[in-house]
Amino acid sequence: MEDEEYRRLDKEVKKSCRNDRRRWLEKEAREAQEAAEKNEMKTLYRIMRELTSSRSSPGVPIRSKDGRALLSDEEQEARWVEHFRKVLNQPTLPMLFNLDQEPPAPTLNITSDEISGIEVARAIKSLKNNKAPGLNKVSAELLKHGREVIVESLTHLFNLIWHSEDVPADWRSGVIVTLPKKGNLSDCNNWRGITLLCIPGKVFCSVLLQRLKTEVDNILREEQAGFRKGRSCSEQIFTLRNIIEQCLELQTTLIINYIDFKKAFDSVHRESLWQIVQLYGVPSKYVNIFRALYRNSTCRVRTSSGTTDDFDIVTSVRHPYSSLSSSTL
Repeated sequence: MEDEEYRRLDKEVKKSCRNDRRRWLEKEAREAQEAAEKNEMKTLYRIMRELTSSRSSPGVPIRSKDGRALLSDEEQEARWVEHFRKVLNQPTLPMLFNLDQEPPAPTLNITSDEISGIEVARAIKSLKNNKAPGLNKVSAELLKHGREVIVESLTHLFNLIWHSEDVPADWRSGVIVTLPKKGNLSDCNNWRGITLLCIPGKVFCSVLLQRLKTEVDNILREEQAGFRKGRSCSEQIFTLRNIIEQCLELQTTLIINYIDFKKAFDSVHRESLWQIVQLYGVPSKYVNIFRALYRNSTCRVRTSSGTTDDFDIVTSVRHPYSSLSSSTL
């Protein structure tokens, strides 16, 4: 009887622990979602570190595509690679029109001078602290405390890249960490992938984007408010509310069409993107360097048991939380 009682209590305790962890994960997922929506990156990365630290282990094992629970570390790592390889490598769709036949815009008045130490120092200063680093483990705090020595070294490196139009291999490699979303956490689709990239690469992108910002901002359509300094999607929400209120007051028919592109940043056709950027008048040197950042790009997934092998990525642009250039592109 004592053995039966022990087994019964043991089963109840384990079940209670699983339920407690599941509730904790759901709570963390809600907080992460709210932080992402409010652009509270410090909170988002704190939760991310808690969920991806080596001390944590998944409360619920993920499942294969056919619904089978994967219990071994090797099976789970293989499933994560399979999932993100599919997400980040969307099938190429046929072009609806030929971009080569579109007349290019005049080349924008953007400097082609070498990168200066002042530009690099400004970009380093703008980095936010407490951000998870990429593969090379170089953090924003390290670059800031390096002062003139780091600025001089990075300026030299950036100008080598500027002239060669090629980038270091580790800048093209990312580490994906997973954050839970709502729903069944045994389904990989209910986890958000965040790609961690090398911080020096972000500094380099920041320098280029500062050069592009003013000229590119002047040619963007007025309706584009997201990812623009001094503006936000709240403008469109306010405008739409006014239109709805006026139509209700005048008892006029109003048709609203909402489009939500599923996995938008993961489905971009890169070659079309480079052609469109050139059609906007961005100098070819900038286009070539951005193209180099994505050439032969790879990712690996960080799990509770370790890190997977690299796999190739051919269609996505990096998530806006991961790379300064993604939202602009």
